Amino acid sequence: MTRTLSVILCLLFLFCIPRQGVSEEDGTFNKQLMDVENEVNDLKERFFKSKATLRLLKESIVQGAVQGSKVKVWIRNNLGSGYVLDGNIQFSIDGVDFPTAGGDDVMLSSQKEYEILEKEITPAQHSVEVKVSLRGNGRGLFSYINKYSFTVNRVGTFIAKQGEECQLIVELFEKKGFGVSFLDKPQISFEPRCLPMSGTDF
Repeated sequence: MTRTLSVILCLLFLFCIPRQGVSEEDGTFNKQLMDVENEVNDLKERFFKSKATLRLLKESIVQGAVQGSKVKVWIRNNLGSGYVLDGNIQFSIDGVDFPTAGGDDVMLSSQKEYEILEKEITPAQHSVEVKVSLRGNGRGLFSYINKYSFTVNRVGTFIAKQGEECQLIVELFEKKGFGVSFLDKPQISFEPRCLPMSGTDF
């Protein structure tokens, strides 16, 4: 703004000089005047473009805050008693890790769902990764499985549209089949369900 004011004052000064006392040989004066005028026009154009950009940015931020998206992650444990959770469940969205609930609070009983994460997100396609650390839980003749400790992971994507709430159901289950080893049985399925949010959710 200071530079623009200085250029405008310079223009006013030049226009106020009596033209009779100014040499216009070879069109030097007219060229200098046109250069100054072009610079003023360029500054004005950049100013209005910046103002328009700021207005669009403000509208985008306001709209995103009002009509964003939300994600809720639920864990469903369908593993048998031979497996227990060894630490918290690791969950990441677009490569960013988020703290989740874990331990006995998650692994209480099968056929139940437990919420481990709730977060506001931008409307877009998102990549997710789930990592679950497990260990064996055996007694008597099967106590040897207590020494097993391993991690099961699953990678997937989901699309959150504007104004939607996406519930991601992460299910832990055992792979069936003859000859499947104890370490290969635990599997993770990933099921996204996205629905429009109610007005009270905004």
